[in-house]
Amino acid sequence: MVHSVTLDNLTFSYPDHAVPALSSISLTAAAGSFTLLCGKTGSGKTTLLRHLVPALTPHGIRTGSVTVNGTVGFVQQDPDNQIVTDLVFHELAFTLENQGLPTQTIRRRVAEIASFFGLERLLESPTQNLSGGQKQILNLAAALVASPDILVLDEPTSELDPLAAKSFLNLLVRANRELGTTIICCEHRLDDVLSLCDQVVVIEAGECVHYPDPQEFVTQLAQANDPLVVFLPEPTQIAVGVCSAHPPVESGNVCEPWPLDIKSGRTWLTASLSGLTGQSLGGGEQLPSEPQEQTEFPQNQKIIGSSPIMTKKSAVTICDLTFRYGKQEPFILKHLSAVFEAGKTHGIVGGNGSGKSTLLGLIAGIYKPQLGKLKIASGLSLAALPQNTKASFVGDTLRQDLCEYDSYVSAEVIEAMAERLSLSHLLDRHPYDLSGGERQKAALAKLLLLEPDILLLDEPTKGLDALAKKEIASVLDALHKEGRTIIIVTHDLPFAAACTHTCSLLANGELIATDETRAFFNGNNFYTTPTNRMTRGILNNCILVEDVIF
Repeated sequence: MVHSVTLDNLTFSYPDHAVPALSSISLTAAAGSFTLLCGKTGSGKTTLLRHLVPALTPHGIRTGSVTVNGTVGFVQQDPDNQIVTDLVFHELAFTLENQGLPTQTIRRRVAEIASFFGLERLLESPTQNLSGGQKQILNLAAALVASPDILVLDEPTSELDPLAAKSFLNLLVRANRELGTTIICCEHRLDDVLSLCDQVVVIEAGECVHYPDPQEFVTQLAQANDPLVVFLPEPTQIAVGVCSAHPPVESGNVCEPWPLDIKSGRTWLTASLSGLTGQSLGGGEQLPSEPQEQTEFPQNQKIIGSSPIMTKKSAVTICDLTFRYGKQEPFILKHLSAVFEAGKTHGIVGGNGSGKSTLLGLIAGIYKPQLGKLKIASGLSLAALPQNTKASFVGDTLRQDLCEYDSYVSAEVIEAMAERLSLSHLLDRHPYDLSGGERQKAALAKLLLLEPDILLLDEPTKGLDALAKKEIASVLDALHKEGRTIIIVTHDLPFAAACTHTCSLLANGELIATDETRAFFNGNNFYTTPTNRMTRGILNNCILVEDVIF
């Protein structure tokens, strides 16, 4: 078998770091295969991927060998970090021009790749006007236009909305199956990618464990009761949970082959329910047959037309808000009105480019609306976590950054915050040297030291593994119990379903739908959780994995 990539006993240490970032890594990726790389935040996944791209190989001490047979294309985690030209056509042509190819050849290849990825109508569009999803698809097309033998991707869907992520992965599969491109993809969100791969490699504290196929991966985690089970797709988590509670020998229910996606999950659930006839669901109580009633506005909030009136329970009130970035630009938000109740956690979801981050910027006072009013309740302080967390850091070490507020925050409080978010071992590292997920938690820690009454969080789970998300969820729950108001913009629908009290869909410049979280996700067909899509029509009112474990 021809191998595109071979790592033999690779060990790597960054300068001045006593602990190796990678330790004795050995693995192979066959030509034309699809390898999924996963693991905890900060485990060394990005460091490993960068050793496969000669121009991006990190500086440090390396032993062992890396053999790459073929040309390599690379798609980074942040779409904006990779785009270098002004127009879509120029971006697709950039690599080919650097190779010195004839103009006619360049035009033919650009037209071909644009047609393959559905970018024809965008060829003359400015790259800065593209949505996040369009930028990431452009990055994939630009990486493939030179026909690389190997495509390396570092969490390519982390900034994509659920629909854009599915579209991106479908294109990735086409490149693998139709072009024969070897794929090595690092991902935290496994719901849509685990069923696509040929092998799974887990990085744990710089060391790797190889699983020859996804089914073996799930079986090993299930048998060991491994905490990494929470990394699995939701249908798989449900199956593992049910089979742990009701072993097949005792119950007659189905376990293997494990369901890896929604389709196989629905088949598995139907078969398992027929094998468990007469047993109760949901920890001994029958799940309700109808969705819960919609939560009404508190009695002291009055709604006149579409314009909410400020009340004592409103932390943020928005009335008829209209905004665009320039006079020649289209309106991003159009006559938007909303009430965010004090002491609650509110989620906002929607497609890339729908205006979610813009709305948070308006609430934070970064932008000024052209029309409408926005009012923050008197006496409430406010702080925002930006989507680009690098903007949060100014110090040479994380410790210096967290001590920026030491004039009114004690050293003990700072140490406790670092411990709370599992950052203590990183305090002497430069913030830019942290992994994407570690940097996300560090920026949140710095924000929490301000103890704001209102927190605005833009994609707080970006780059985080499933265990780190549970850690953040616990922190947000504690903040809610302290009476804080939290507004979260996110593409992570399971996180929103687990952590918010109300949820809104932003589309066409308006908050199209706002509802109590469970009713919101039960009422959507696409903007809902994998659990809800798996159970719809079989079990009612299920949006979280815990709703289905029986």
